[in-house]
Amino acid sequence: FADERFPYYGLNLKEARQYHNLIKTPTPFTMWTNRDYKAVVSVLAEFGKASNLHELVSDRVLAKDATFDRTEEELQAYVAALYRVGQEEAHWRKMGMRIEAGENKRLRTSRAVNMIREYTSQFKDPLVQMKLAARQGGRKVYSDLADRFLVVTTAKVGYKNWGRLAYEVRHSPLFVLDWHIKTRSPEELGRRVDSLLRAIEKEKKDKEPAAAGKKPRKS
Repeated sequence: FADERFPYYGLNLKEARQYHNLIKTPTPFTMWTNRDYKAVVSVLAEFGKASNLHELVSDRVLAKDATFDRTEEELQAYVAALYRVGQEEAHWRKMGMRIEAGENKRLRTSRAVNMIREYTSQFKDPLVQMKLAARQGGRKVYSDLADRFLVVTTAKVGYKNWGRLAYEVRHSPLFVLDWHIKTRSPEELGRRVDSLLRAIEKEKKDKEPAAAGKKPRKS
């Protein structure tokens, strides 16, 4: 079905009400389709008001085999109107929570990336010198070398990029005989990295009181 003929096709009642109110605003949004609306809403929920919002929305629409011919200025005006009109709707709270949750997730990811890079930068050769004290189960399954490799490689490929991390593990000559780590799934490796991050964070917190208690020497 064409969106122009069936403007509310694919929207639930709440979405249809918000879409209806949006296109009835004084701003010229009558030619925006429900496909455009759903793409904008999904991108806002996933990425927030990102600097490359136009590119993200365009890619989301193109993924549906359609074109997105709105300008950057038109999109910014549309988003501003969406927030303004949405705040008058009772269900806006739910969407706002989704956007806030997405923002918190991005902040956690950014914080994790910064923590890893800051920690590894302390060592001339982190793959050899780092000492990590993350807990394991009843028996030790990840070697010290494996833990160091996971942290160093995550700093290189990016946090949450577990598929690429697993690829690097499987193709590293360091683990030719380490069947355990070579057979871990990307999700399992991600959980191990998170455990290592908690250990790094604890180590950092433990050092802060000691550093604060040191008095500068008199010259």
